[in-house]
Amino acid sequence: MPVGPLLVTTVNASLDLGSDVRPLARTAIASASTLRELIEAVDLLGELEQSDVDETQLVLGAIPPSVEAAFLAALRSALDRDTHILFRWEEGPGIDVQVRETPHEGSTRVEILLRTQMASEYQTAD
Repeated sequence: MPVGPLLVTTVNASLDLGSDVRPLARTAIASASTLRELIEAVDLLGELEQSDVDETQLVLGAIPPSVEAAFLAALRSALDRDTHILFRWEEGPGIDVQVRETPHEGSTRVEILLRTQMASEYQTAD
């Protein structure tokens, strides 16, 4: 199974307004300069199988700095404003992030879509 759907479930549960992890994410993102740092600080990979962790690391390592900065900025903004957050992942060519804000339950929701190829596309030959 691609790791993207596993991460979506884990990240969305962690960023839910009632989650115990959300305050930790708010603190961690203040000093995180990469997605890898943020994910490690809140231990989002702790429940995954090692093969899924390895796959996630491949994808994280392939994300260009500009895409990573945009993702972190959108997440920082949503956490600072204590608004709803919905993370999504799609398989697609290249790597990009899309952010939009929508009405949600009388408030707003920041939706962050990360599009990457499958991890196998980022593996290097030994």
